[in-house]
Amino acid sequence: MRKSTSRRQISLRMRLILPLALIVSALAGMTACGGGGYSSSSSTTPTEPSVMFSSTSLTFSSQQVGSSSAAQSVTLTNSGDATLMISGISITGTDAGDFTQMNTCGSSLNASANCTISVTFKPTAAGSRTASVSVADNATGSPQTVSLTGTGAGTSAGSGAISKAFFGMVPAFGTSFPYANLWPTVPVGTMVLVDTTQWGSIERKQGVYTWTDLDNAIQEAESNGTTSIVYNVFGVPSFYTTNGSTCSDGCPGPPTDMQAFTNFITALVNRYKGQITYYEFWNEVNFPTRWTGTTAQFVSLVQAAYPIIKQIDPNAKVLAPSLGVASNFSSFLQNYLSQGGASVTDGLSWHTFPCSAPSTPGSTSGLTCLQAASCSNTLDCAGAPLVSLVQTVQAAEQAAGVANLPLYNTSGSWGKNQNLPDLSDQEAYMARWYIIQASEGVAFAAWYGWGGDPSDPSAWGSIFDANTDQTTEAAAAYTTAYNWLQGSTMNGPCSVDSSNVWTCALTFSNKNTGLIVWNGDNTSSSYTPQSKYAQYETLTSTSASSVAGGTVTIGESPILLESGSRP
Repeated sequence: MRKSTSRRQISLRMRLILPLALIVSALAGMTACGGGGYSSSSSTTPTEPSVMFSSTSLTFSSQQVGSSSAAQSVTLTNSGDATLMISGISITGTDAGDFTQMNTCGSSLNASANCTISVTFKPTAAGSRTASVSVADNATGSPQTVSLTGTGAGTSAGSGAISKAFFGMVPAFGTSFPYANLWPTVPVGTMVLVDTTQWGSIERKQGVYTWTDLDNAIQEAESNGTTSIVYNVFGVPSFYTTNGSTCSDGCPGPPTDMQAFTNFITALVNRYKGQITYYEFWNEVNFPTRWTGTTAQFVSLVQAAYPIIKQIDPNAKVLAPSLGVASNFSSFLQNYLSQGGASVTDGLSWHTFPCSAPSTPGSTSGLTCLQAASCSNTLDCAGAPLVSLVQTVQAAEQAAGVANLPLYNTSGSWGKNQNLPDLSDQEAYMARWYIIQASEGVAFAAWYGWGGDPSDPSAWGSIFDANTDQTTEAAAAYTTAYNWLQGSTMNGPCSVDSSNVWTCALTFSNKNTGLIVWNGDNTSSSYTPQSKYAQYETLTSTSASSVAGGTVTIGESPILLESGSRP
């Protein structure tokens, strides 16, 4: 028989069941709301953005001081579920100035979207360089960072003292050897031989070499204390060319008889072993009036000469190609290196003349101003365009995998005197030309040229008049630049600010520091140096002056601020 249930038992059961039903109902509500604990099914869960990098560090291999590396990239992903608002992406840290970044991120990034940050390394000094990419945004942990590390490889800009050899000269333009009292009265560390010592001037009869002019030139250089000599291999004898009837001693090439060419190279190196330091191949080979063959033919020429030179004189260096400023400057250099030239080249050489210098007689077509932006005037060419040209050569090296090849400017100036007739402008150009190249790590820079008549508008870069035995203000500026730089160490490339004020830092051999400053606008302005620079010199001063009132006047000509006396 079933027992009846008492009212008390029913009441107890109801008290137990009711709380359980409430719990189940609450859990169901939570599940419906996605775990947010909201009772209404129309409510949403709070969301937020989140930053994730494909890598938290970028490491750059050894890079020549002042040259730019290939870019490395990192991907930034918004791994959150709300829009990432980006307020800024910048480079920060100890050596922030050695790294630059470009990005595709914009000011916002949707959930799950990504963008790319590309970083380039251009060391301003030798040794380890560190910085970070910093991203400021609305995500937790802002700013997020990617560490950057690179190594600056030493050049004359940043790791070693500038030697006398850096100051080169083409001693006597348009003058026969011997120089006979035409040797420069300024310090010359490197002499570049071109013009009257060409192959065609030496081999006037097939197989017969007349060395007199070259003997005299080398003897003159050695007796005047040069530390290195550059011989420019150029000027094919007329009987070794297809156009011999239209040229004389200096035909453009390529030679039609490669055996005759290698015979000449063999005789040349045997005679001047230990005297000629550099063999530079061709004079502005990218000009059609200087080389009528292909780039591949030119590479073959250097490939034939290189082992001969190295076997006879292992210490000699081969410089190629010798490039002039023309629209094909970069393409010819890249083609030369990629087609086999990189393996038979100890250094790259080029010439730096302003945009008005013709690539062919009487023509200015196809030229760019130092392979960079146009100069508003010739004086400006000794500025950003000069830096750009050096960087063009460095970029070609980098692409060819030979980033550590030294760079040589074997001939340059303001070109024809009519390009820069004002003597004060010539003075400023001369100093800037050497200072900038020293800061960019160029191994040596040779001025073209010493001899000639400065009053002759068609003469090139003349700073000495053989007729009157007089030098110009530019010759004095050359000596001043030598005194400032020789024995000093550049602390990195020159920099230019938004006001077009150029500054170039250096350390003297006695450990005092200096800062070379000029106004790129070529006007006078006031400059406030750091307080440690208590004195300064101009290009024409014979002693240092005190920095009065904490400011100095700067103009188109560089001045040298000093923390203490230089040696």
